[in-house]
Amino acid sequence: MTSRNLFLVATLALCSATSMAQTDDMGIFDHLSAGVEIGSTGWGIDLGAPIGNYVQVRAGVSSIPDITFSTDVDLCISPQLRMDYEAFMGTPLTLNSIGIDGSVGMTSGKLLVDVYPFRNSSFHVTAGAYVGTSKVLTVKNTSGMEELKQIYDFNQTGALLHNFGKIGAEVGDYLLTPTKNGVIDAYAEMASVKPYFGIGFGRAVQTKSRIGVSCDLGLMLWNQPKFYCNSADGYFRLDDDATVSGDEGGAIKTLSKLNVYPVLNVRLCYRIF
Repeated sequence: MTSRNLFLVATLALCSATSMAQTDDMGIFDHLSAGVEIGSTGWGIDLGAPIGNYVQVRAGVSSIPDITFSTDVDLCISPQLRMDYEAFMGTPLTLNSIGIDGSVGMTSGKLLVDVYPFRNSSFHVTAGAYVGTSKVLTVKNTSGMEELKQIYDFNQTGALLHNFGKIGAEVGDYLLTPTKNGVIDAYAEMASVKPYFGIGFGRAVQTKSRIGVSCDLGLMLWNQPKFYCNSADGYFRLDDDATVSGDEGGAIKTLSKLNVYPVLNVRLCYRIF
């Protein structure tokens, strides 16, 4: 092979390598991908774009459709308070537990930033926030309405006139008291802005192919839920009650104690350009 041919081959090889390197290079918002995800934040859709080779951003929405469930919770009443109730009301109290329907749902917009420690790394560290729904849990009773009406009267009269304690349903560390209609109506509220920190594998915008899969594992910080209960004067915020520690309530009790929400999502993306 002549020196001229060697020069041509070397030049073509260099151009090819340069072309491949340029294909792998990412600029600022010079590519765009669309993704769908499913996981502990429900289903979601988003758009992704690069900010150079080491940072990518994602913006979209995630939603957990309303999930309803039923459980039973105990009536919070000591033997002495039961005696006070029966003496004051002149009738025995036979209600011991209450059927509860709960509903959980959350819809949030999100803005996440993925940082890749290495140029061709799929591993990334993510920070950002979910912004949206603050009321994520609602609770209503499905039984005991008639006796709960009498308990409401006792709470409004006996508890005030004779300093008796109040009677209600135990949910975690909260006491949920009924309305005059015999309804226990409460909800839990989290922060509307929920910071997120996590790690993951995969890129929001693929470099060498149009289709890719990624996953994320992290924590959404939403602070401890605040519980609000309906009353004659509207909803009021409940405080943790050291005398209440309901062992029942299932998911309601669990959510009442969570300061963070675990996130595990799988995302399928398509690079548009």
